[in-house]
This record gives sequence, C-alpha cells and structure tokens, in this order.
Amino acid sequence: MSDTFNHEMVQLARESRGWTQTQLSKQSGLTQGFISRLEAGEKDASEEKIAALAGALGYPESFFFQRGSYEGFGLSMVFYRKRAKTKVKNLKVLQAEKNIRKMQLQRLLDSVDVFTNHRFPSMDIDEHDGAVESIASLVRANWQLPLGPVNNLIQSIERAGGVVYRFDFGTKDIDALSEWPEGMPPLFYLNSKAPMDRARFSLAHELGHIVMHHTASDTMEREADRFAAEFLMPAKQIKSQLESIDIKKAARLKPYWRVSMQALIYRARDLGQITPTQFTSLYKRLGHLGYRKTEPNPISPEHPKLLNKVFSVFENTNEFSYSDMAKLFCVTESELPRYRPDRGGLRIA
Repeated sequence: MSDTFNHEMVQLARESRGWTQTQLSKQSGLTQGFISRLEAGEKDASEEKIAALAGALGYPESFFFQRGSYEGFGLSMVFYRKRAKTKVKNLKVLQAEKNIRKMQLQRLLDSVDVFTNHRFPSMDIDEHDGAVESIASLVRANWQLPLGPVNNLIQSIERAGGVVYRFDFGTKDIDALSEWPEGMPPLFYLNSKAPMDRARFSLAHELGHIVMHHTASDTMEREADRFAAEFLMPAKQIKSQLESIDIKKAARLKPYWRVSMQALIYRARDLGQITPTQFTSLYKRLGHLGYRKTEPNPISPEHPKLLNKVFSVFENTNEFSYSDMAKLFCVTESELPRYRPDRGGLRIA
C-alpha cells in the first residue's frame, strides 16, 4: 500500500463495476470532466472526493492507494479467437477483475513461500525452429508426466510453480487467460463457467503462450492450439486410437483423455486418421446433435489447490481476522467472499 493516491485505480474500480465515466458521475456527484481528468492523472483528488468515489463504487478508500498500474490483457488476447464476439463492456469488466486479483495475489504471495517440484519452462519457439510439438513434449518430460492423458492439468501447472485462479468471467466467450508478471509466477485465470473438457484445452492453450511466446505474431494462436493438442493428446500415444473415429468412439475416448469430442475429432484429422471429408461430416453431425454447444459425458472438474493453501495460512492465523483479510485485499468485508480462490465463502473464525 502507498500513501499516494493512484489515479489508475479510479478507472480500475469503475470498469470493474461495468460503469462509464458518465455513470460514475451520476452515482458520485462528481462531474464527468473531473473524473476524466482524474483518471488521466491531470487532477488531484481531495479527501472529500476520494470518499465520494469510494462510496459510489463500493470500495474502501484504501483501494485508490494501491501500488501498481492498470494493465491490459497482454499477449494471450492479441489474436484471441473469441474477441470479436465479446462485448467491449464485458471485456473491460474482465480486464479489471484480472488486475484486481493479480494485485491481491501479489500481496498474498509476498507473504508466503511457495515451493514447487519442477521449474516452469520458457522456450523461445524461434530457437526450436517452430517445432511446437517438440516443445510440448519437452514440457511434459520436464514435468515428468507419465505416458497417456494429463489426468489433472491444474495440478500439473501448480506443481511446476504456476498459479491458477478459477472464477466466473461474466461471459461464456472466453475460457482462460494467462500472464507472467515480472517478479511473480505465471498466472492462469480460468472461467469457472466453462465446461471442464473445453476449459482444459483452453488452459493448455494458455500454457503454450506462456512457454513459447514472448512477442506477438500472427501465428501464435494456431501454435498455441498445436501445443495444447500435443500436450494433452501426444501423437505417438493417441494416433492409433483415433483410427476410423466416429461420434460413439469419440464419446468413449473422451473420459479417458479428458478432452472434448470435438478436440478428439480435430486431432484425428490433424494426424491423418480421417479425411477432410470425414471430418466435415463428423463436425456437422456434432452440430446436428447439439454437441458443439453441450457435449454428453461431462468430465470431472479440476480445482486449484495452491491458492487455497496460501489462504489457509491466513485463515489459521489467529491474529489475522476477517477484517484484516478485507483490508489486505482492499475490498469491503461483504465483498470479500467472491475473491476466495475457486469457491466462495471465507472460513475465517
């Protein structure tokens, strides 16, 4: 925390509520022009005006004195495949929520030592001649994953030192986001409303970005998809199982490989186990059955555990009360439960 008012936190607070400057003006009694200049750092705020902002936005005044800057989505959203479908308002809310959680995580992780079994790799794709599949295989080997499916992707990421935060994105268009802030472990944000089979592929896609992409390129989305496919469904181990795949066979393979039927059919096409014509026919069949929106045989969910362990340190410390946790997070006590990792409801005595 700082003794200096941080003008960037005004925009962060406002956009987390889904408000425009005009809406904040109406709720706070401050002029839209003043709010605009305040967010741009061209005006200072008096104690009275800070109180007005805090009261309108529902944050404690300490929220506006947090260190740090309001940052965008980063590389994982540059060419995001769902971007065009998502309303800008929803994107701004999600962007703000991601920033708020990152600042909270930074304060938590600064207080707790996290020990991991494996290091988190960073491999420049240009240094591997664009061999995406080789990079995916190297990550699996580095993490000592057994042959076959990745039974718990979230656990594998956490064991390697990554942090997974699962919460409701407020939109169904985006399943996962990622970033690797300076001085912090890789952070993965997972939409709790996404079906687990789809969420796992999106999370592996984000893992590909974190591992391979340090600068943006127009091929990075396809490369991340290739990484996810090889990481979750290694060609040498799955190819024979995909021969002559049909809808029933995809449904049988789904719970074993813990990926969607769609992903299995795409993998069969990419590995040459079905023809493009067969792929098109199967894909249309999925649509006719309604499986492109909701598939049968949902796989069991995965839940992050690392952050819950970090929270437990505070929850089991008698000197750290519910009120203290709200102050650490710079939110009101009534809003604190929604920032509980993965599941709501802080259990602090």
